[in-house]
Order: sequence, then C-alpha cells, then structure tokens
Amino acid sequence: IHYGKGSVILYALQDYIGADSVNAALRSFLEEYRYAEPPYPNSHDFLRHLERTKALLYIVDAAGTEGRDPIDDLKVLANELASYGDGDMMNRKALVVANKLDVLDEEEQAEVLSKLASAADEMGIQTYASVLGISAGVTGLGLGPLSEVMRGIVLQSQSEN
Repeated sequence: IHYGKGSVILYALQDYIGADSVNAALRSFLEEYRYAEPPYPNSHDFLRHLERTKALLYIVDAAGTEGRDPIDDLKVLANELASYGDGDMMNRKALVVANKLDVLDEEEQAEVLSKLASAADEMGIQTYASVLGISAGVTGLGLGPLSEVMRGIVLQSQSEN
C-alpha cells in the first residue's frame, strides 16, 4: 500500500483495535503480498485482512489541503467499504475524525464537523460518537479525547464477547 501517512493510520489502528489485532492483520497481509510484483496490493486487499475488526476509524483531511474535499473523501471511503464483499463492513461501529482542524478558524471547524456528521448519517456510517476534530501533526489538538473514545469502543467490544 502506498500512502504518505501510513504510520498515522497504523498507530490509530493500534489504538482502535489493539496492537495484537493490527499485528495479526499486517502479518497475514505481508505473508500474502511479500515481494509482490505489480500490480501492488490495494485497499481492498488490506480490507480482507481487517475484516475481523469490530469497529472502523474514518480519518479525513478537514482542511481540504491538496484540493481535497473532506466530505467527498468520506463518501469515497464509505462507498469503498460498502462495495467490499457483502457490505458488512458498513455495519461496524465507527468514528469519523477530521484531521488538520487547527488549520481552520472556529467557524470553518464547526461547518466541516457538521457537514461530516450529516454525510456520515447519509452514507449509513454507524457512528459511535460525534465527529471528532484533531490535529495529528502540529498541535496534537483532540488526540486525547480521540484516544479515550477509541478505548471506549475497544472495551465495549471486549465486554460484548
């Protein structure tokens, strides 16, 4: 998988579903695709290895850097999960997280969080909590609350088993 912020995703996954689950998914993914020639594995290939997860974390660029739109990005992610297999991944508990919130002023922050919440609802994303805003890189804004909510999901999932 070629993605510039892969380490952020892997750390979030570790917090979200636990280090053991991430390591197991990565181990099986690497066993299957180690030394692969083009075409390289894509997100659908990795999703097969994460199907055992009980919850999902959607992270979008709230600031819309590089010409991206956070609402469109969320819709792309949701559509990809909905089209994967039987669409069961859309039935998992989920958190929607808006990254780079520190780049926006307060009015823009409120607007993007509201639009993301509406889009998540329209897409059928089973949100566990309100859309959370963070700044993973510069200020660390919102990382503490995100970690607490993710831990809550993990603990709830463990108690359900």
